[in-house]
Amino acid sequence: MAALEFLTLFLFFLPQISAKKCHELRCKTHDSPPVRFPFRLRDRQPPRCGYSSNFDLSCNQQKQTVLTLPSSSGDFTVESISYSDQSVWINDQNKCIPKRLLDNDFSLVGSPFQFEHGLKNYTFFNCSTEAPLVQNYTHEPITCLSSDNYKVIALLTSSLSSLPSLCNIISTALVPVVNYEWLDTDFGVRLTWGKPDCRSCELSGRVCGFKNASSLELDCSRQTYGTILLVVILSSDMNYVN
Repeated sequence: MAALEFLTLFLFFLPQISAKKCHELRCKTHDSPPVRFPFRLRDRQPPRCGYSSNFDLSCNQQKQTVLTLPSSSGDFTVESISYSDQSVWINDQNKCIPKRLLDNDFSLVGSPFQFEHGLKNYTFFNCSTEAPLVQNYTHEPITCLSSDNYKVIALLTSSLSSLPSLCNIISTALVPVVNYEWLDTDFGVRLTWGKPDCRSCELSGRVCGFKNASSLELDCSRQTYGTILLVVILSSDMNYVN
């Protein structure tokens, strides 16, 4: 019989293989937060691995995990992610969140995130290195804004009764804090998200994601199922006997 060109396609339902498409990834092994739904690593995971483009993360040249907020210039590094609490710790790439606040360069408008504890109004002061500690102010100056010649401090505006001695006002800014946590420049800022709500799924040790490739419905399962097409044989000059 004349030679035939022959193609065999095997259609398999292989959850363990399709799940790898949305497998948890990191920018740097063990040293960076795990990225999974609702987040995804842009250019390394398919779009369906994340809830929306607002949850897209990326890896910079230093292999840090990066979040880009739509209303802020520049990027923020992701220090950690708690999927069960639905919170993410972010920081300025130069470890100076206070500067971003003073520059009005930190906004969550257009993003799915909220500041965990709301905003408070703080007044920033440029003080002489000889300036005494302000009453009820026991923390060190903001290191990333200070120098050997001056120190920058910030006080809750509503608690101010007079101008601290040997200090000049720089500006006021809305600060996302409880107490003085934000003054620790390595601490960063904690953001939360409400939608999608995968907390119960995470707490049960299961995987949250879209139910299938075309649905916006969420599914909570141990594996993400999908269909894989495998081309097994592509042959020519094969003879068949009647």
